[in-house]
Amino acid sequence: MNIDWIAAYCTDDALFLWALKDNAILEQSCRPSRPPVADFAAFEAGLLAQIQMWLPASGAKTLVLAAGAFDPMAARRAPCTPLDTKGPVCLATQDSRLDLRFVTGIEQATPLDLLGGEETCIAGFLALRPNFDGIILLAQNRAVWVLISAGEIVGFQSFLTGELYNVLRQPFGSSKIQDKNPLLKHEPFLGALSDAISRPERLAAHLSTLRVQAQLSVHDDAHVQSALLGHLMGAELASARPYWLGQSVVVLGSGLIASAYQEALRAQGTITDIFPAQDCALAGLVKVKELTRNI
Repeated sequence: MNIDWIAAYCTDDALFLWALKDNAILEQSCRPSRPPVADFAAFEAGLLAQIQMWLPASGAKTLVLAAGAFDPMAARRAPCTPLDTKGPVCLATQDSRLDLRFVTGIEQATPLDLLGGEETCIAGFLALRPNFDGIILLAQNRAVWVLISAGEIVGFQSFLTGELYNVLRQPFGSSKIQDKNPLLKHEPFLGALSDAISRPERLAAHLSTLRVQAQLSVHDDAHVQSALLGHLMGAELASARPYWLGQSVVVLGSGLIASAYQEALRAQGTITDIFPAQDCALAGLVKVKELTRNI
């Protein structure tokens, strides 16, 4: 296949890949797990296994730009622009066909936090909405509320709401949040959401009651799961109130979790639009390529 470059976007539980020619998508794939990022050699081997079909047998190197797989010690400090104007970090690879470069993440001192991949999604969104000032909510297993002003990431706060939801669903016999067609019942979701926003200190007690209801089959599974997500998301919204109250908010995500955030914010009077995070990540990687010299 005659391609110019490969874009790779790593999330906590997936690897999105695009083969591009003149920035147009020729092929794409999504893997349900990502290569390990802590070990560079293992990451290269895992990535290579997924993109082998797009690489030439020999000859010129193929550029691979990766977001979401970075060295935390090399992160830039917020406030800053989403992308480093110096371009991505280039590391030597074992396979001579790869020109592998990583987008640097962003660190925040207080509260201590990291962006790894989210900054590329933000850059892609801002490429579409360059004059946006407000809050970008990256709605994935780890939710991140990011304050954007004058094209810079001013500050952010992350929450493990999606991860907690996945863990707490399992004792109830339910599958993970990534179900293709999950059912969100609005009444129990919004009721639990309201309870948790009003009394976030009661979260653990509410969850205990909900588990007993599940054990005694007081409600069906969809009701329990919707209430569970509502309690967890309500506690998050109570803590993140400065990020959404009276703010202009957009959601980057897809599926159940993004829709649930949109519904939760709508219930509080905040109207949001949803933009697919994967599309924003690709748009961000295209911006990275434009920033990179001599490519």
